[in-house]
Amino acid sequence: MAYGIFGPIQEAYNQMREDSLNGTDFTMLYAGSKNVVSSERSHTYELDVVVGSILQEYSLQPEQAGRVNSIWLRYYNPPVFLFLLSPLTLLDLHVAYLAAIAINVAATGALVFLLGGLFRWRHPHTMLVGAAVLGFVPTYWALYHFQPTVLIAVALTGAFMALEKGRGGLASAALMFALAKPQWLAASSAVAVRLRPRMALPLGGATIAVGFLPFLLIGPGSIADYVDLATSRGISDLSDVRYAAGLLSWPGFFWALSGDVQTEASLAMTALSLAAFALVLLRGDRYLSWTAAICTTLIAVPHSHAQEWILLAPAAAILLARPGPPSGFAVSAVLSVCAYLAVNSWLFARSAVLDGERSLYLATPAALLIVLWCAVLPLLERRRWSGPIPSPWTPSPAGQTA
Repeated sequence: MAYGIFGPIQEAYNQMREDSLNGTDFTMLYAGSKNVVSSERSHTYELDVVVGSILQEYSLQPEQAGRVNSIWLRYYNPPVFLFLLSPLTLLDLHVAYLAAIAINVAATGALVFLLGGLFRWRHPHTMLVGAAVLGFVPTYWALYHFQPTVLIAVALTGAFMALEKGRGGLASAALMFALAKPQWLAASSAVAVRLRPRMALPLGGATIAVGFLPFLLIGPGSIADYVDLATSRGISDLSDVRYAAGLLSWPGFFWALSGDVQTEASLAMTALSLAAFALVLLRGDRYLSWTAAICTTLIAVPHSHAQEWILLAPAAAILLARPGPPSGFAVSAVLSVCAYLAVNSWLFARSAVLDGERSLYLATPAALLIVLWCAVLPLLERRRWSGPIPSPWTPSPAGQTA
């Protein structure tokens, strides 16, 4: 494996046992889940409560944490995710962490299973996609931080497969799991509605029920608190070097390249990324639209950390499962491999930048290239190959549009 599973988890667990602030994000999620089911739940998203409750889990006072560490003591997940996680708070923090790791390991197995299903279990596709997930740095980043991105990857893959079978209700239900990190619902919902316009009403209703109503359970004022907490972080990701340093979106790319935040450049490239996605979405190819939605979210949403990039696995698998000419498949495969290697090299690039050198976060432009490829591929097929041709690499005989 490219990045051993037990080392990071054991280190995070040991740091947690020592009340260290540098171990894992799970402690923050654990504190938030305690807050959302407490008698003081209406204060769940007030900044001082957020920080204080996390420090309490570390058995620390605010003055012991220090200003540098305190800026990272946040949870940004909406209440529906915190409610789902709350049963773990019945366990001791350290036991709960091990249980959380087991949940994410099971989710990783489910992801590999679904990706194998995209290729109808044909070899070498299934073996290669399984090896890719198990050798992917973001997989382990998500595991030991207990980030819900593995679950979101399973949900988006399942939603795509449900749409393939014409099961819009099941796709809508799967998409609701993306609300664990709401930014992942926007682009995928746009694709779902573009492909099946009748999904707009049920999908909108489900989003309100799952995403909005839980706020009412903890108090209407929590909505404003949450919006303020989330938007302030999004602005900081664009403008604060301390946050940009950990990102693989455009703010992180320009930070590594120049050593400072480049807000205007980041916004310009974000606009370009969104424009390319809009072009793909307009054409209505379900494979390309779903792939572009994932890749665009990875680079256009500022809050994009290493664990988010586990979503690149289903994006690449869906792209490679698309029927088409072998030459188009070859380009898609090359771009997917390049993006995979670029993401796995991020740790080395980040270390170089932290040592005072300038570097390239190649994952960001690699994902943009995939979006641009999704935009131009239909044009190439129409002009050079007179329409899509079923590829011997993929078993699906489905057409291009839903």
